[in-house]
Amino acid sequence: MSERQINDPQSTPQAPASVDASASELASARRRRFIKAGAGVIPVALTLSSRPVLATTATGKCFSASAWGSIQTLVNTTASTYTRKANNAPTVSCFTKDDWKGTGCAGWTRATISCNTVAAVKAYKVSQACGSSSTAGVPGTKLIWEMLNDLDSNSDRTGRRICSDAQKQVLVAWLNFQISRTTNTDVCVIDSFSTNQLTKLASIVASGGGVGPDGKQWSVQNVQDYLKNNLIGRLS
Repeated sequence: MSERQINDPQSTPQAPASVDASASELASARRRRFIKAGAGVIPVALTLSSRPVLATTATGKCFSASAWGSIQTLVNTTASTYTRKANNAPTVSCFTKDDWKGTGCAGWTRATISCNTVAAVKAYKVSQACGSSSTAGVPGTKLIWEMLNDLDSNSDRTGRRICSDAQKQVLVAWLNFQISRTTNTDVCVIDSFSTNQLTKLASIVASGGGVGPDGKQWSVQNVQDYLKNNLIGRLS
C-alpha cells in the first residue's frame, strides 16, 4: 500500500475568463476617470490669441504690455491671482478717442501738447504725438485730429474712413502718453529698460502682426485688446 505524499505541490485554481474580463474593464474605467479628473490641472501651452481677455477697465488699473501678455498666457492664472496682480498695477485716467476727436478735450491744452486754440488742435501732427516719422502705418505728416475724425484735407478721401480702429487706438495712446502727468500712461508703457512699448505695439499694427513686448506673437487684435482693456487707447 503506497503512502500519499502530503507535500506534493497543489495546482493553482484558474480564474474564470469572465472574471479576468471584468477586472480588465474595471481597471480601464478607473484609468479613464483618472485621466478625466487630471485634465483640468495638466498645463497646456496656449498662444496669446487663444487666452480669454482679462480686463482691468472696471478698476482703472493698467499693466505694462509685457506683463499683460504674460498674464494672458498663464494657464493656471486664477481669479484670485489675477486680482492680486491687478491690485498692484498702477492706476491710469486716460481720454478716449471720442474725447480727443472733440476740439474742446481738456487733454489738448495740457502743457506738453499746448494746443490752446481750435486751429492749434487741428494743426497738431501725428509726428508730434509719437516723435517719429510714422506710427502704426500712419505718416507723421498727417494731422492727428483729422485722422481721429476720418478727415484728410491733404487728399481726395475727405469724409471717408482714413484710419482703422487699431490705428486710431494707437494714436489715442500716444496722445495720452504725451500728457502722462495727467493720465499716468507712462507708468504702463515705459518698461524697465526705458523703452516705450507703444513703439513696438504700433509696429505690430503697421505689419499686421509681430512679436510683442513679452516675446510672444501678437496679432493686431491683441494690441487692440491691450490698449482698450488697460484704458490707454479706448475708442469710447
